[in-house]
Amino acid sequence: MGQFSVKVPGQFSVTFNILRNFNQTVSIPQKTHSKQKRYRIHPLLIQAKENFINSRQIEEEGYLKPYKQLLVDITTSRACLDRSLAFASVLFRAFKEAGHNVSIASKDSGFRRPDIDERESHGTRGYNRYGKWSPLRPTVVDVQGMVLGISIVETSEDTLLHYVEGKYLREAAFRKLKLPKFMLERSWTTSKDLPTGRLRLVIYETYAGVSWQKVWQDTTSSKLDTIIPSIVEQIEKSIITLTQEREKADREAEARRREWEERWEKSRREDDRRAVEKSIVDSDIDLQKIIESWARVQQIEQFFKQLEQKASSLPEDQENRVRERVKLAREVLGTQDPLDYFLSWKTPEERYKPKY
Repeated sequence: MGQFSVKVPGQFSVTFNILRNFNQTVSIPQKTHSKQKRYRIHPLLIQAKENFINSRQIEEEGYLKPYKQLLVDITTSRACLDRSLAFASVLFRAFKEAGHNVSIASKDSGFRRPDIDERESHGTRGYNRYGKWSPLRPTVVDVQGMVLGISIVETSEDTLLHYVEGKYLREAAFRKLKLPKFMLERSWTTSKDLPTGRLRLVIYETYAGVSWQKVWQDTTSSKLDTIIPSIVEQIEKSIITLTQEREKADREAEARRREWEERWEKSRREDDRRAVEKSIVDSDIDLQKIIESWARVQQIEQFFKQLEQKASSLPEDQENRVRERVKLAREVLGTQDPLDYFLSWKTPEERYKPKY
């Protein structure tokens, strides 16, 4: 069992006992009254401890990966779980007492949640979020109609580890072993980002068009638990600026939309102009082909007439034979009426109707 003190709006101090069973009432001594006022854990955190502990397999001292994703936005190790939940409860209560409701975003809210980097120092290794847990939907607070995201993170630091008989030990634990030389020769070192037990609070803009966030973190001289009233006050003061940022983002988005529509309209007009030009060219080409076909038909028709004229001077059996073959030739060639060709021709407007 551990303790930490925080200040809650209302000008009184709160001492929390971080109990093994987190889901129970918390006693808060009043500054001006002899009786204690009792508070229960914030509704969002009821059964949260059990859900976080019901985690996938994790590395020793690693971050919890609860099976349930519809949870408050808390990234923590098992060792820091009680403190993370206690801090979240006091923070959420402080927002509530100031008139700002905390909830988990609805399914169709469309709120964005940025990637939260839990590292205290970026170091030399690349950052990889693969395998890390994140909530199904953001945890949000409604401050004067402005919905902001809340993420509570236990930070990590680059930690030197010693490998000893199948386990990785921190430096302090390794030194306590006082291993013989032959075991030291079988050991090696590596480094990993491991949870520190220190908390970081990130409150961020959920609106996709605005990139804004404020970050508070435990320091050697100050814990987050002691500055909750200041956090609430700073967020309230940020609303005017955020409103202006959103309005600016909306104007920029509207300008981009109009610009896109203008480009699209210009592109459609250009496509329409090209289609009109193509219809004129295609119509002219087809008309030239019809004229050429007409001339060819006239030549063929003249050829057949000359054959029939010559056949009339032949003996009857030969004449009949020639006329039969002329008939077959006409059937093979199909219609020879020039009007059929001309009526099949399409004007430019019949080929494409201009949109503009």
